[in-house]
Amino acid sequence: MKKTTALTFALVMALSMGSTLPAAADTDIIDPAETDQVVTDEMDIIEAAANADKKSDAADYSAVKDWNGFKYKVRKDGVSAMIVGYQGKESSVTFPSKLEGKPVTIVQGDIQIGFSSTLKEVTFQNGIKKINWPLFNNTQNLEKVYIPGSVELIASNTFSNCTNLKEITIEQGVGRIDTAAFQNTAIKEISIPGGTSIASNAFKECKNLEKVVLHEGTTSIGESAFSYCPKLKEVYIPNSVKTIPKNISGVLMYDPFWMGKTQKYPENLVIYGYPGSAAEKYAKDTKRNITFKLHPDLAGKGDVNEDGNVDVTDIAMIASHIKGIKALSEQGKKNADVNNSDTIDVSDIALIASHIKGIKALV
Repeated sequence: MKKTTALTFALVMALSMGSTLPAAADTDIIDPAETDQVVTDEMDIIEAAANADKKSDAADYSAVKDWNGFKYKVRKDGVSAMIVGYQGKESSVTFPSKLEGKPVTIVQGDIQIGFSSTLKEVTFQNGIKKINWPLFNNTQNLEKVYIPGSVELIASNTFSNCTNLKEITIEQGVGRIDTAAFQNTAIKEISIPGGTSIASNAFKECKNLEKVVLHEGTTSIGESAFSYCPKLKEVYIPNSVKTIPKNISGVLMYDPFWMGKTQKYPENLVIYGYPGSAAEKYAKDTKRNITFKLHPDLAGKGDVNEDGNVDVTDIAMIASHIKGIKALSEQGKKNADVNNSDTIDVSDIALIASHIKGIKALV
């Protein structure tokens, strides 16, 4: 492995681990000078990594070429190409997955080339594997981004400070959203597919963010991934999430250490999850303005009379239905079939009874 490549890997790994600051009381304020130093140190790491990559690129890639406004390089061994900038005049642009017949595996901005200020909508074609810093960092006109499932990494700070970025589509298959990748953007909601890893600070300071939907297959959430999001109202967490950070900065809270601000929590935040899950534990242990509710996938299970509760009345109605005394409504039938067997029988009653007694929750 080349020295520059090894150095880049070490630097990026160091950055991805994040900086851990000492815990403080809710009203503590960190010295802004110390915070600025932390930020400066992290940016120095990113810049060093980028510079190391450039040295490697000089040996491995051709000189910069141009096609329809795209600035790109082709590996000298002919294996692949890399887009390093866009200087066209279009406002809606699709980044190609092939140039000169070579697969484009990396889109990595070059500070000296940059991206056109006209860009408002960006689509990455399927096949691109890495979207790297400093791609659209601080691109103020960017409003909409589509990322296909072929992308293995959305690197640190790639779209950070794109303050007009309102819509982000992330398809199933995306591997990792790295540190601060979408920090300080204007999104109101985000849906993250199952299996996508979410790093620390990934959506930090998204001040308009109201709704977060994580899908089954997600196993963890990075520290402060959604911190400093004051309008956050709904977070949907699947049963596959096994760990949620408990540090003072909190995965769903304001970060008291950022730019000297005191800590504040979102008001009336609702976490939707599964009984006995990490989501339920987090909501209850945090003891802030957080309400835990059953995930919509579970909504209605066992609640045959649709009164919002699962109790002995529901059992009695199922028994009456089975005996042919009084048939359930269509919705009542769906809610009664708790084992998803397409048949309503005593096994459904047994599961509901177990749920009521606290032996085993309906899932």
